[in-house]
Amino acid sequence: MAKRSSLHPVALAALLPVLAGCAVRRGAGDASPRPSPSSDRGAQEREVYGAVLRAVAAQPDVGALVVDPELPAVGPGDIAVVSGRLSQVRGDPRADSLARTETRRLPADLDPGVPVSRLSAAEFRAMPLPAGTDANGENTARWQEFHRRYGASAAWIRLSQVGFSGDGTEAVVHVWTAGSSLGGGGALVVLRRERGAWVVRRRAATAIS
Repeated sequence: MAKRSSLHPVALAALLPVLAGCAVRRGAGDASPRPSPSSDRGAQEREVYGAVLRAVAAQPDVGALVVDPELPAVGPGDIAVVSGRLSQVRGDPRADSLARTETRRLPADLDPGVPVSRLSAAEFRAMPLPAGTDANGENTARWQEFHRRYGASAAWIRLSQVGFSGDGTEAVVHVWTAGSSLGGGGALVVLRRERGAWVVRRRAATAIS
């Protein structure tokens, strides 16, 4: 049996407040016009994902970043859970999120500036299990293998597709971060584009495991 890793659950409640103020900077004093996501949506999505991943990597208790390359649509349930707390969002990017119903893949050329590994949910489920593992222990064994591969403080991150406001100044993305079976949580994160940078301004938890 593989040696048991010291699992290091990622507490989303401690993680997300530090996301606020983290941004993708193009240069000091950059006051270039905000591009519309409709004209270059792919580039804007990469910037949003990069801002979130760099903020996660900045946490002192997070080691390697492991990202699921599948990008599901934001679930209507997640939107409903936090709707009241995000009622002041400008331009309502939630509508754009709900319009994205097909699963896509994380851009192959995404370069957030920090090392990132990719692991799909199917690959996680296919991790080898020690002989004799019963059904109740399968998930724990998979997490042990996960941490054996990526390190005791590795975080597995699942991102949704990005929803943009009509004027291209705000974006919303669902972020799920986990370090063990009972060490994860999800939140809907709102970013605002300010002087050429995407900045996390609001977040609302959707689930904790």
